[in-house]
Amino acid sequence: MASVEPDDTPAPEATADILCALVEAKDPVHDHALCVRRLDCPRLPSKVGAVWLTLCDLRRDLRSLAFFLFALLAGAAVAGCSSNCGAHCPNVYFEVQATTGDNLNVATATWTGDACPTDATPQCRGDFDGTNICVRFTTIAVKSGSCRLDLTFTDGRLPFSATGTFGPATTQGCCQGYPVTSTATVTIPPLHPAVGLDAGPDGDGDAGGSGDASSSD
Repeated sequence: MASVEPDDTPAPEATADILCALVEAKDPVHDHALCVRRLDCPRLPSKVGAVWLTLCDLRRDLRSLAFFLFALLAGAAVAGCSSNCGAHCPNVYFEVQATTGDNLNVATATWTGDACPTDATPQCRGDFDGTNICVRFTTIAVKSGSCRLDLTFTDGRLPFSATGTFGPATTQGCCQGYPVTSTATVTIPPLHPAVGLDAGPDGDGDAGGSGDASSSD
């Protein structure tokens, strides 16, 4: 009966250990790809808590962390650079606001014009500290043209109208929207004007009764 010779071929792991040891014995100062890419290296382990780590593992993990941080910083730099395309965009917001300290007791608010939003109704926003719940209306055009905001009130204030005009869509960088070509902000006269303050005829905020915001504020 034929005898079976024992297989003395080293296992792949043992071969890698041997090669790693030979390379590092020749040059113990530098890391070697053979060692760094292996899951383990034949070095004396150091105990950290309850986990056993070889020095090779530690160097490999630190190197991976360094590459990760470098990639993260590089990505942040690229993102910061690309965000500059939206810097210095033209204003696309037409604002109708209350006099400072005033609250607008609005009964109705409507938009009229070819540039007005068609899928929403005017919404009044409060001030930042919540003192007044309605101080500002913002219009963002959906196309080039004009949009008039008409307001009525429940506090005895006369009706107020203001019209914003918008130019063609901006092509600056990655900016979007239709820039305001009229005055961007119109202020509604106060409910109780100070003595000597002329709020205009009938308290109407329209310029010359035409509703052109470019001559208001």
